[in-house]
Amino acid sequence: MRFFFYNLLSMNKNILFTAFFCFSFSFVFAQIVFEKNPKLDMLKAKAKKEKKLIFIDAYTTWCGPCSWISANIFTDKDVATFYNKNFINAKFDMEDQGEGTKIGSLYKVMCYPNLLFIDEDGKLVHRTAGAEQDPQYYIQLGEAAKSTDRNFSSIEAKYLKNPSNPILFKQYMAAVSSTCLDYKDELDKFLSPLNENDYLEEENWKIIVEYLTDFNHKTTQYIAKNSAKFSDKHGDAVNGFLYNSIRQTAFYLLNEPEFQVDKYKLLLKTAKTVDFESIADLLPMLEIYGFERESDWENLFQFLVKNGDTVLDAENKNRYSYLIAENSTSEIYLKKAEQWMKDVLSEEGGETWNSLDTYAHVLYKMNRKKEALEIAEKSLKTGEELEEDQIEGTKKYIEEIKASLK
Repeated sequence: MRFFFYNLLSMNKNILFTAFFCFSFSFVFAQIVFEKNPKLDMLKAKAKKEKKLIFIDAYTTWCGPCSWISANIFTDKDVATFYNKNFINAKFDMEDQGEGTKIGSLYKVMCYPNLLFIDEDGKLVHRTAGAEQDPQYYIQLGEAAKSTDRNFSSIEAKYLKNPSNPILFKQYMAAVSSTCLDYKDELDKFLSPLNENDYLEEENWKIIVEYLTDFNHKTTQYIAKNSAKFSDKHGDAVNGFLYNSIRQTAFYLLNEPEFQVDKYKLLLKTAKTVDFESIADLLPMLEIYGFERESDWENLFQFLVKNGDTVLDAENKNRYSYLIAENSTSEIYLKKAEQWMKDVLSEEGGETWNSLDTYAHVLYKMNRKKEALEIAEKSLKTGEELEEDQIEGTKKYIEEIKASLK
């Protein structure tokens, strides 16, 4: 499984989407040697002298998969040996306003981690994005970069020279889809000559399922309106395709800098016409995300009170209880948040710093300050390894509660 991060909107607990990554720490005796304080011109000069390609890890400090590959892949003995022998290695923070943003712009880095291979002239040779868990994948990636037949630039060049060739198209789509680059235009060139019956054909269907993620695309809309016909031929894959396209389109709209509420509401309205149980189960959470993205707290909390017991898991009960405590004084909403937090805390392993901290905020907002103080103090005694900012933030909150009791 591959993980990567787009530059999504996030802030503390009040975030649209969260992902948790497990980090493993071990004593290692080998690692990729990255150039210190690298500059692109310096790297190109060294690559020319040593007759090697340049490997660039394009990362950000907040990207979980970036940290994971640094800790678990770049320290793997076989990976380190291969990369130190074959490449000039460099890391660049894509939010560094100097060299990092320059490289991000030059090579169209759209997500993180982005792994780039360039030659001595600065020409892009090979690329991919994301974090695979198998160390051998990275050795194979490096071998592909060195191959004039298998690297990204050669695959792209052959396709652009003969874009009507279906074999070259499939090779190109397989390569570009792993980079986070936009391939919409190329996919449209493939889909536009097809008629509606062509969508049913096995080879065309494979392309559609693999690469088409826009629910609003005319091809997806046709499949949605004729899902029974497609299900007869392709079975449960149709359900999965439509589910993923709705989800992907929703996430795209939610993370645009300017949230287009009307487009989002139209997506949800259209999605409700698709007759699959899995999609019916997905839509309530998409409703919730839309209200949250718009900071429409009143409609969000009304919807949660009505539907939250059935659609929220423990993690989301915690998160939305915190949002209620931060954004409402309604007794109805706060009582619902209290109920959810009691549910969370009663589960095995439920008494975490995060859940106790949320519960303390809910109780404080209900003016039950002594109970809030007790729970806040308890949150520091769970036995978890807490970050310094968690500890200091809770201590500060405890002092605020104590001050309010005087």
